[in-house]
Amino acid sequence: FPVTIPEEQVESILQQTYPIAELIISDDASTDATPDIIERMALQDSRIRFIRLEKNIGFSANFQQAMLLAKAELIATADQDDVWHREKLARLVGAFASDASLIYCDSVKFSQKIPIDPRPSLKNKKIEGSDPRRISVNNTVSGHAMLIRKNLLAMAFPLPAGVYYDWWLAVVA
Repeated sequence: FPVTIPEEQVESILQQTYPIAELIISDDASTDATPDIIERMALQDSRIRFIRLEKNIGFSANFQQAMLLAKAELIATADQDDVWHREKLARLVGAFASDASLIYCDSVKFSQKIPIDPRPSLKNKKIEGSDPRRISVNNTVSGHAMLIRKNLLAMAFPLPAGVYYDWWLAVVA
């Protein structure tokens, strides 16, 4: 089916098989109909917490601000055009080592129709362990595909100037 953001995106997150306690949506001063759509959806589902910024602060600062507001111990982020597999969080939580602060998965780029049987990306190399040099050479950790423990934020924030939030979280983790 054709993907219409943000309704399908929000529904794909709220309909996860792993229970969602809250969904923080931080609108970085968009000029389209997104705020109206999200405000309407927030009235229908109390798990949605909508933050509308009056001034664009940039995507990394916006993600940092939203993550710091999270109450949950596990935090996942989504970009503006993501649609999640129903078991995304359940699978990540199930594979999350108790001593790890970040886990990530592969993602599939698509348009129009959600793939039924997506194949792993051959260009992404799986990174495991604690050596940040591996990430600096071949980072494949994207914010839309990661799950972090909240305690990672205390070590990683505030973000250094000019650094992508997801890459920085991966390095710190």
